[in-house]
Formats: sequence, structure tokens, C-alpha cells
Amino acid sequence: MKTFLLLFLPLFACFSWISCKAEEHVISRGETCLQIAIDHDLTMDQLQRLNPGVDLEMMIVGDILIIPDEGVSFDDFIARRYAEVLQVTESSCNITVDGSALCFLHTENISDSPLFDVRVTVKVQGENNAYAQSSADIPLMQILPGEKLPMAVTVPGNFDTVKSVTTRVENLSVSDKLQSSFRIPESFYTVKNSFPPDRISGTSTIEFTAEGITAYSGKKVNVLAAAYDAENSLIGVRSLYTDFYPRIDITVYSNGWPIESIELRLEAY
Repeated sequence: MKTFLLLFLPLFACFSWISCKAEEHVISRGETCLQIAIDHDLTMDQLQRLNPGVDLEMMIVGDILIIPDEGVSFDDFIARRYAEVLQVTESSCNITVDGSALCFLHTENISDSPLFDVRVTVKVQGENNAYAQSSADIPLMQILPGEKLPMAVTVPGNFDTVKSVTTRVENLSVSDKLQSSFRIPESFYTVKNSFPPDRISGTSTIEFTAEGITAYSGKKVNVLAAAYDAENSLIGVRSLYTDFYPRIDITVYSNGWPIESIELRLEAY
């Protein structure tokens, strides 16, 4: 059995891919984390998000906490930091029959380190001034350096047409060292795609090789299927989390346009 060893690190450590402009607060005698949070207009949850991996109840004199630069709000500060390692690109939304907005986007890792546990919020405003937002977890929990990960977010509402779309990265974690990836190598499986005449959907049949069966039998498998049209625009996303089987079928549906191609990413846990 393979062992996955990941070292997760705070986002705001001074790595080569991130600027170190955050204010550092050194704990002094008599201070509490609650008072530090209050003094900087932060909640304890926000202070914890700024210092992932730190036990705020166990801080001692001389320990260091990261806090926003003077005059910068928590939301702006953390969004700026996230933007240094992750970009949300190519977002587009369609109105569904119930008035919700189905939005497709890509998240691109622009850093040199793997990113994990990425959460993105999509905000949609309609021409009728309807406004709503929704958050979604990326189906695959890791985004490798230089990789774009497709994502679909449904924003419930009563929209007529879409006037504007904004996205915001709400959370992510960083691993400085990745000795074994969750990603299943493509050499461990084969894929056959089939489509109905209208190509509004597509089914990918995944069959693992003998080597793949030996390596991943007994594990959980996460499959992400992304459908693209003839212009290579993202038009459908489907994820499937399942027990391992030598053969796995996954069907992805488009937003109404014919599917030209399907891309798959597989991970095992």
C-alpha cells in the first residue's frame, strides 16, 4: 500500500512565490489572542484563517501572529494573498429553467507549490437587479503547479439574464513538499468516450490496467469530468466520488451546446 505524505504549511509563510508584506505581531506578556483580534478589528475565526496551523489557545510570549497591514481590511488582505497563488479565469454563467445561474470557471495555480482545499464564492447580478452568491468546494482537493482546474457553481436565484459575475477565493492551503500525489497516473487506466447523436451529454468509461487495480484496490476514487465545446469553452462539469472498481462510468452533461471533448482527472484516497 502506498503512503501519502503531505506537509501542509501556512499560506503566509515566506516562500519564494509569495511576498512577505504582512504585519507580524509578536505576543507580549499579558496579551491574549482575543484582545489582539479585537484590537485589529478581527474575529477569532479571521485571526485563525490568517494563521492556519497555529493553535491560538497555546500561544506564548514571543510567538508571532500574522495580521493585516495597517488600514487594510481582512477581506481585502486575504483576497490579495490568495491572488498571489491562485487565479480564477474564464468564468461564464447561464440561466437555468428555475432562474438559477449555472456558472463555469477555471481555477489556475500560478505558484510553484501544490494547493489544497480551495473554496471559491461566485456572485451573480442579473439585469433585473437580482443578486445572489454561492460557494462551492472544488471536486478535486489538489491543484498542481501550473494546472487549471474546471469548476461548476450553481447560484440559486431568480435571474433573467446575467449582468455581472464576480468570484472570490475564500480558502486554500499550501503544501511545500509533495512526495506522493493523489493524482492517478494516466498510464494506470484507459478511457473510452461515447456520445448520443445530439452530443448534449457524454459518458466516459474508465478501465484500470492490472497495475492500476493492484495499486488502487480498496481506495476511494474521485473522478472529475469536464466537457468542452468545439471552441474549447467549458460547458459541463461532473464529479464522482466512489469506491474503487476496475471499471467506472461517469456521464457529464453540457449546458445545451454539443460536447466536442471530455477531459478527466482521477485521484485516489
